[in-house]
Amino acid sequence: TNFGNEFARVGSELEKFLSGFDTTAPVHGTSHPPLNISQNEEELQVAVELPGVDINSVSLTVEDRTLTIAKTEADQSEQAEGDWVLRERRTGGFERKVRLPWQVESEQVTASYKHGILTVSLPRAEQDKPRKIEISA
Repeated sequence: TNFGNEFARVGSELEKFLSGFDTTAPVHGTSHPPLNISQNEEELQVAVELPGVDINSVSLTVEDRTLTIAKTEADQSEQAEGDWVLRERRTGGFERKVRLPWQVESEQVTASYKHGILTVSLPRAEQDKPRKIEISA
């Protein structure tokens, strides 16, 4: 049907658009920790929700075009004095990998942690920036 073809085309276009960011999160479901990514021509900004986390237990690495955010240490602060009735907050370790759309200047990556949000700034590598080429006549 026409509707089915149009739906497939839109899905294909969306997949092409999102192909620059390849995260380990499933398409349907949740990912931990949640994050937002924004970009301009100069850098990427990654904001990661880490409320109540000891930031000294978190590691960041950039290799090739992949940012890895990891916490290997388990939290001991969430002990119940009985049986849990409801437990939605995650505790323990995690690893989140984000495929970046371009190479970054790994020596210039900065990170800060404020009010439970880890913000990582990833400057775009010079060789990966668009370059205007003059045409001689």
